[in-house]
Amino acid sequence: MVAEELTKLSDATLVSRLINGDNDAFEVIFKRYNRLLYQHAYSKLRDKEKAKDVVQDVFSVMWSKVQQNNFSPQNLSAYLYTAIRNRVFDLLGKEEHARTYLNSLQGFLNMYQEQADFLIRGKQAQQQLDGGMDALPKRMREIFVLSTLSKP
Repeated sequence: MVAEELTKLSDATLVSRLINGDNDAFEVIFKRYNRLLYQHAYSKLRDKEKAKDVVQDVFSVMWSKVQQNNFSPQNLSAYLYTAIRNRVFDLLGKEEHARTYLNSLQGFLNMYQEQADFLIRGKQAQQQLDGGMDALPKRMREIFVLSTLSKP
């Protein structure tokens, strides 16, 4: 059948032909729904590349199911829109999970950065104190050490 004639067929007929091995039917389905699915995905994601990826993934999964003889939707458009919706939800969920993880990681890093900064400042203060004590005469140093050790 000529590609132009295929475009006039219903979704149900195209699906039937696709299931029976007519690869041209897949091309017609792709051309019929690609732009609509992209617009739907883009309206939810507001990212052109992510929307393209989601649509491509849906068609790829559909093709795999056809090849595995595991494709028999009752309503093609409902199947495709549901698949897009689910992929968008999956993607948004993964992004939210990644944001949560990165935020917790940043909090963890901030906490340890503060602790590291505190330790570095403490070492610097100790070095300054030691240097200052070394500069004191011996008797003054002994008096200072005894006076600081006797305080609670």
